[in-house]
Amino acid sequence: MYKQCTSEVTAKRQRHLENCLLELMQMTPYPQLSVGDICKLAGVPRGMFYRYFDSKKDALDALVDH
Repeated sequence: MYKQCTSEVTAKRQRHLENCLLELMQMTPYPQLSVGDICKLAGVPRGMFYRYFDSKKDALDALVDH
């Protein structure tokens, strides 16, 4: 499950990661993407991804919800 953000700053960071996932999915099928790919495009360390999401699927769920 993805985390609910409590501030505007954290919400922006989470949306940035979601948007990076969306951008990557336009070029590469979802099953072939990795958390590392998302982090690389977002320019953030892997640990930051896991502050907002437990998995790649959680990021996809958040993207669909938002």
